[in-house]
Amino acid sequence: MDTLRRYVAVALAVAAIYLPGTARIARAEWPRFGRPVVTAINSQQRAAVAADGAGGTIITWQDSRSAKINVFAQHVLASGELDGAWPIDGRSLLADPAALDSADGGQTSQHIVSDGAGGAIVAWLDVRPGSASADIYAQHVLASGVVDPRWPVNGIAVSGAVGAQELPVIAEDGSGGAFVAWEDQRDPSNLDVFAEHVLSTGTLDPAWPANGFAVGSGIGSQGRPAIGFDGAHGAIVAWVDNRSGTADHIFAQHLKLTGVDPAWPANGRGISGATAEESRPIVVSDGAGGAIVTWQAFHFNQTEYAQHVTAGGTLDPAWPAAGLRLSASELDETQSTIAPDGAGGAIVAWKENFDVILQHVLATGSLDPQYGATGRPVVDLPSGQGDPAIVATGGGGAIVAWTDTRKGTDVDIYAMQVSAIVTTGVPDSTPPGLALRRPGPNPARGSVTLRFSLPSPAPARLTIFDASGRL
Repeated sequence: MDTLRRYVAVALAVAAIYLPGTARIARAEWPRFGRPVVTAINSQQRAAVAADGAGGTIITWQDSRSAKINVFAQHVLASGELDGAWPIDGRSLLADPAALDSADGGQTSQHIVSDGAGGAIVAWLDVRPGSASADIYAQHVLASGVVDPRWPVNGIAVSGAVGAQELPVIAEDGSGGAFVAWEDQRDPSNLDVFAEHVLSTGTLDPAWPANGFAVGSGIGSQGRPAIGFDGAHGAIVAWVDNRSGTADHIFAQHLKLTGVDPAWPANGRGISGATAEESRPIVVSDGAGGAIVTWQAFHFNQTEYAQHVTAGGTLDPAWPAAGLRLSASELDETQSTIAPDGAGGAIVAWKENFDVILQHVLATGSLDPQYGATGRPVVDLPSGQGDPAIVATGGGGAIVAWTDTRKGTDVDIYAMQVSAIVTTGVPDSTPPGLALRRPGPNPARGSVTLRFSLPSPAPARLTIFDASGRL
């Protein structure tokens, strides 16, 4: 029996039931092909996610159930169930969305971050009636599903500078507030990247300039920012920069509570030494004050790369100088998103053709061999999946949300819990009604308990194989 249990620990420590030849990466409690988060009328799109601190997630999206697009949010528990304390089909982040709808389309480009207390702060782009250009707003939703009464009922104006402010991104500050960065056109000759600090009370940090600090404002244009928490009351911002005048490249800068970190290079650190055109950076903490940055490079196809920048603002010499390529696939890789794995690496998701693909980047600057050279699909369905969003849940796990066309009509939001480590080669021959529960404890070095249920009483035989297929 001890030998049997050891085999179970190896073969099933992170497994549920797998498709032949393909790793299935959903946790057993969640529906096999994901949990529907919102199925209201019309379309819900562009999901973004934040951890709730208890293994679940708060998901926000653009919702067109009314005449214009508005921002909604919903809480999914670690069990895979929707939080019954929240409204069915989600909470609107505005007190009166209809009153704020404009001819330009309402609230869009939302981005979300945990508040550290089970709730979340959401930033978005807003063109309100009477405004000559787009501005950035933010709102706080509590763990209870109620909008924070200390904050302005229709969100706080993060920046109302002249010119357009677009593409907002947000990172926690470790104190219940958030750093917000965006692409700014207050200088009509070119784009710059600015950032602002929002306090937990729903007010702007009085120590910061009104309408924010200039994070990247060198020669040429700086835009398409990304941001990630540094784990120590600061954040790292990355952006697309064309200061070379020949091709766009990725640069990054460190923010502290007092503003831009003077220890980093003025106007940012170059992240890649490659010559290819680069765009769409994403940032996630490495757990040690630095960050892993991913981006899209344009070769013959659109390819995802990653690089590690340390807390001191230097590139990790263990990683490839031009960045780590995340997939050997020749298909276009777009709409990428990233979450930390808790061990100095990251889990990355992107859209490839009509699928959402996952890849695990190790802290060593290499790819997890369990995921393969081209990554793993989240679900294996003929319908289209896209717009992935991902958030870490601890222990190397994550929750992925995506848009899904499986109903064949409107687009809906689904979510699934995944594991950072994948076991392959376990066939899925499960008859309807048979359920294999997660082994426990998980992970384990000694005894492991397996639980399963049958559709009706019947003799049963359980056969265990190790990861190489041995009985």
